[in-house]
Amino acid sequence: SRFSPHTPSQGMCTVCPVCSRVCSPRAVSLTGGKCLAQHIKAKAQYCKCHDELLEQLTGSPRHSRTSAAIQQSQTAHPAVSRGRTEHPNVHTCNLDTKFLKDTRKIFQGLKPGEVGHTLRYPRDNLVFHVEKPPWGKSDIRWISAVDEHSFSFFRRAWNHLAIAQQLSFLGDFVLLSGYLVVRQVVKKSHFHTDFTDTGQSAYTLMTPLYDMTNLSNCHLLGKTAAGVTKQYRYEFGKAIVFGDSFLHATETGEAPHAMAFLCFTLGRRKMDAQQWCNTEGYIAGQCPLYLNLAGHLVRSSLIRAQGRP
Repeated sequence: SRFSPHTPSQGMCTVCPVCSRVCSPRAVSLTGGKCLAQHIKAKAQYCKCHDELLEQLTGSPRHSRTSAAIQQSQTAHPAVSRGRTEHPNVHTCNLDTKFLKDTRKIFQGLKPGEVGHTLRYPRDNLVFHVEKPPWGKSDIRWISAVDEHSFSFFRRAWNHLAIAQQLSFLGDFVLLSGYLVVRQVVKKSHFHTDFTDTGQSAYTLMTPLYDMTNLSNCHLLGKTAAGVTKQYRYEFGKAIVFGDSFLHATETGEAPHAMAFLCFTLGRRKMDAQQWCNTEGYIAGQCPLYLNLAGHLVRSSLIRAQGRP
């Protein structure tokens, strides 16, 4: 795994083939030599165990290592890249295409629900709420869970795709909400930001469930740090992750069929109260259920407005 998870209780990467044997500089010399030392240096930026080992090996504490070392670590792991839209708060990561195909089958199997503005997936007894954003000129819809059982669909996707581990270089992030975002026709682009003033503590992740290679439009437009509008082309098996102040919009166009995306919002586990307030204010208006930073489900105003218990 390019980004291996750090287990707090053990302080080591759970899927790293050498970490279970490496516990001291002496073990480094016995089991891997120079190659193992390079492995530790590469992983030190996002794993506590490796960082401590590197400090013992080099005698250089974390705070004294230069930004050049950090940049070298990021370059060594192309699964996550920065600045695809020339914005400092935008990243990409690769995802399991087989799982995305399975998710697409679930989307294709959705049926009208018994209550208005709902869809259901009968096979797994999943029920979803359908929300249309307030801006017009598009048929975009946000599809999200209405109950705990249905929310587990997004929990499983988050865990299977190892989103927290893939993005661990950003910090310790947790799932906040999950959606299937669907649209086919966009007649006017609506530029907006998802999050502001969260201190880089909240992000949106979007990944397509269809191959969009042959579409010249219907992708994502983003403003660079210099204010220039550029197209980000969605790729099947790759997600775009964007945070504070990223001004973006869906590109105008008409797809041959409804295009579906798997979407998560994620937040830093230890954001402060004001950052959480700014984050929660955005997600609470999009879905009936979301998770707080402690991992507990919260019922939003959408549920109360519909008279649900």
